[in-house]
Amino acid sequence: MITRLRRSKSWHRNADKAGADTPCAVCGQGIRTSRVWVWITGGGDNIQTLDEHRDIAGDMGFHPVGPSCAAKPWIRPYLITHPHKP
Repeated sequence: MITRLRRSKSWHRNADKAGADTPCAVCGQGIRTSRVWVWITGGGDNIQTLDEHRDIAGDMGFHPVGPSCAAKPWIRPYLITHPHKP
């Protein structure tokens, strides 16, 4: 399954404020400890599940998702608890 990554309109501003923390892939707020990640592809435009694995142009790797964003229904099918490629 592949879908468009719905980044917050304030992602860049939040990511700039994150400092040493890693920004959430959805909202950009800093995350100290990641529990879930998403696989970003399409040069940063898409997220996808691991079962759709194939060599994809624009593979951006795994990025953390904060707890409040992970609770959003649209992103739940794409969350990965142990980031690794099959």
